[in-house]
Amino acid sequence: MKNKKTILIICLLMVLFLGMGFAAGRADLKINGNVKMDDMKWKIHFKPGTIHVKDGSVVATSPAEIVDEKETRIEFEVDLLNLGDFYEFDVDIENAGTIDAVLNSITKTEIPDELKNYVEFEVYYTDETEITKCDELDAGDSVPVHVKLKVKENVNAEDLPTDDAPTHFVIDFNYVQSGECTNP
Repeated sequence: MKNKKTILIICLLMVLFLGMGFAAGRADLKINGNVKMDDMKWKIHFKPGTIHVKDGSVVATSPAEIVDEKETRIEFEVDLLNLGDFYEFDVDIENAGTIDAVLNSITKTEIPDELKNYVEFEVYYTDETEITKCDELDAGDSVPVHVKLKVKENVNAEDLPTDDAPTHFVIDFNYVQSGECTNP
């Protein structure tokens, strides 16, 4: 009788450990903000104090600001009322963690179709190279990004839409751990 109980307990423990092992292998981990696992740390954000608005930019109703120092999201509000008006700034994205990362996506406020012929909204690296999915950002590195919102000069003012245009703009970079990005 004692042997049967021992065998039953061992079988139950094996099933329990196999179930926990399977669950641990299937778990997904999503990290927003900071995480510290032993000596590993995930910390990608816009570097505080690195927003530099370009000379000649219109005065923003709400200047570009880092929404949360733990994220890669910037918001700003600006009214571009005349041909050639623009709002431009540079900002650094920093990987202050110990885990290499890659850019999974970048989202920004969509310019309505009726304004695309008149307004440029561009985000690129300050060396004027294109930002693309799976761009690397190694641990300890930072990369300067340029944001440009401009009313084109080579259009007729009479052709500009009279409807209200968006004034609130958002840019959001989504990074994932290196090796997790697949190019489409």
